[in-house]
Amino acid sequence: MKPDSACLQEELHDWLLGCGFSQHSQAETGCVYHRESDSTCLLIDTVICRLADYPYVAYTTTQNKFVFSYDRVFRFLFDEDDLLSALQEEISLFLDGDSDPETIRRFGGNRTEQEPDPTLPEATFEDCFLQAFGDRARMGLHREFAYIDLDGVTRYIDYALFSSSAKFAIELNGESWHHPVMIGPNRYRSQLFKQNSLVADGFRVFRWSLNGMRDRERFILELQRFLGDSRPFLDKSIIKVPRELFTLRNHQRDALAQLDDARKQGRHAFLLVLPTGTGKTEIFIEDLVRVRQQAGSLRALIVVPTRKLREQTPGPTCASSSI
Repeated sequence: MKPDSACLQEELHDWLLGCGFSQHSQAETGCVYHRESDSTCLLIDTVICRLADYPYVAYTTTQNKFVFSYDRVFRFLFDEDDLLSALQEEISLFLDGDSDPETIRRFGGNRTEQEPDPTLPEATFEDCFLQAFGDRARMGLHREFAYIDLDGVTRYIDYALFSSSAKFAIELNGESWHHPVMIGPNRYRSQLFKQNSLVADGFRVFRWSLNGMRDRERFILELQRFLGDSRPFLDKSIIKVPRELFTLRNHQRDALAQLDDARKQGRHAFLLVLPTGTGKTEIFIEDLVRVRQQAGSLRALIVVPTRKLREQTPGPTCASSSI
């Protein structure tokens, strides 16, 4: 006999207590748990896919407030037909924040390749962003930023923004593509997996809909509050993000170990082959840092096949003061 939803939620509650969480509140969409020791918050949606009258602007507003208040905010769906064990496994995956993808797949498209002009929500956001932080801040916005989720899937986020101590992901959502009622449980889970992968990698993920940006004065104040009214954003052309903000994946550490072993055997030329989007740039930057630390000095010539790669490479290469 299938356990009823009340029993499953009680089991989930007890399990989260055992993980060090306490219940923060009961929300219209589900329940909220938090763990003060590492400033982690869990939003557990239990009925959201059936709340036809729930306004999406309430969804984004509530989530943004939690993202502002905690270092990490993960969100999960626990629908009436879901297995508790599957949710527990997914929560544990993101709390641990590590994965070992065997294959890399491209999920969705990079719209800047086909749509160079911003959409209406993007144009509204960029205009308000510049009013909030000044025209100079434009250089810090990374449109259609690519990253790899914990399943090894290459995803794209609308905007990424970096400071010397924080990473921000900004998603501009249309209700027909993002409201849980309209997209259903499966697509909503995919959306949450994307978001949680970013959080596990140290990003704060803020969401706004076009309706949430209509009151421009209020939205500008929100941007200043959530992103920091005087935060120095790093230019994407000369970004200098501390190395500790980037976490090497297992396959990247393995590649670096192979390079070290080969050098000990007297080899000095290497060909590294990995799928697109798996972080080859991070590997060679980390390798340069290690060689520089061992040798005491280093001069490097970096040759890339396209102008686009040439523009992308200087930023990460300057990420360490060791180069």
